[in-house]
Amino acid sequence: MNLKSLFFGQHDGRLVQIPRAILSSAGGSVLDYLTTIILIEIAGLSEFWGGSLGMVAGLIFVYTAGRLWIYPPVPGEAVKIDAFLFILISIIGAGINMLFLSLGLKYLKWHYLFVKLLVSAITFSWNFSMRRVVNIRLREKL
Repeated sequence: MNLKSLFFGQHDGRLVQIPRAILSSAGGSVLDYLTTIILIEIAGLSEFWGGSLGMVAGLIFVYTAGRLWIYPPVPGEAVKIDAFLFILISIIGAGINMLFLSLGLKYLKWHYLFVKLLVSAITFSWNFSMRRVVNIRLREKL
């Protein structure tokens, strides 16, 4: 695989999808962290809500990248199902995010940016794995 195929080639295959997911996740993480810091340090929200809303901002970015760049398009009739399943996966991911944020902040008393780093890795693993499964299954069935 070369850089041209990574950035502009077909969507198929983990060898392309994983690096693209990591790159888009990095972009989503930057947006997540910036949103988190702004909401906590400037807007005065709690660490829990700032971190949670930051995750939502990053998730929107990653969803858009997934639809346009990471995964092959699903057939037209499956777009609504795909969007619904993305929302469902995201809600579960948000629950995972909030659970581990709470554990790290309340019980372990770690700095919110360190907790966000660990939680981001856990949430990325969940979201990527489930989105890949959904994308493959929808393309196979329709």
